Amino acid sequence: MRFTLVGERELPDHLIADTRAALTHLNWLGLTEERRESRGLQVLDFRGSVPPVTFDHVGHDHEQLLRDLLFGWHTLGVAAGVVRGALASTPPRLVVTDVDSTLIPVEVIEQIAARTGVEAEVEAITSAAMRGELDFTQSLTRRVGMLEGVPATALPEIAEGITFSPGAEDLVDDVHAAGGVVCAVSGGFHEVVDLLASRIGLDRAVANRLGSDGGALTGRTVGEVVDGAVKERQLGVWREEFGSPVVAIGDGANDLAMLGAADLGIAYCAKPVVAAAADAAIPFPRLDAALPLMGI
Repeated sequence: MRFTLVGERELPDHLIADTRAALTHLNWLGLTEERRESRGLQVLDFRGSVPPVTFDHVGHDHEQLLRDLLFGWHTLGVAAGVVRGALASTPPRLVVTDVDSTLIPVEVIEQIAARTGVEAEVEAITSAAMRGELDFTQSLTRRVGMLEGVPATALPEIAEGITFSPGAEDLVDDVHAAGGVVCAVSGGFHEVVDLLASRIGLDRAVANRLGSDGGALTGRTVGEVVDGAVKERQLGVWREEFGSPVVAIGDGANDLAMLGAADLGIAYCAKPVVAAAADAAIPFPRLDAALPLMGI
């Protein structure tokens, strides 16, 4: 197993010592550590083996104690993750990422909504859905309905104006250089996602499709809605195509199933419910911080 820390600044020695002591208490055998710098980020890898008997030993819950360690570092603004299996020593064959608020720093639907003056209303619904307070499909139907009448020509204009999250290009390039592929599955829209995928060099992309008639959006989607269950299913399809191990990255409640299905699920600048459930969490806006977590 590997316990990895990634910080924007030097990691405090006393907290590293506390983490070392905690992993020793959890009976990580042959514990080693390696410090390095990666693209200006400070990285520390703890490695060790854990006998199965220790996963619930002497009245302690091994998994909960690890989560407490992760949460502690996360609250300090440091990315942290527990990496198991082949990924502890082998780069991923497949990385699947969300798009809105992950690969890019904005929500595309809010950019479209700004064209009709309903951005605030759409943003409020989006935020509630990403926190898991609203059903995603129902919330999408409500939000897309507010887009009726927007010229379809606005979509490529919006795509052209979107920048990628800091470190996103490095993430894609370095995963490719390590022999992996990068795919995106989005609750957003093909009309924008396809253009972004082409710009950054994604290998595959799946998203919702917006209906249009007479050159204007109808306020409805076309085909199956890409919700959390579809994201999880699509990860499985790509796993069959490209192989394992698999890393998934996302920020919202509709990413939870996908993160859980991956060999390593990474929460990126995520809602609390997502950060608490993921194997790893990045609390600062550097998507390339995922690279040390996945062993690249």
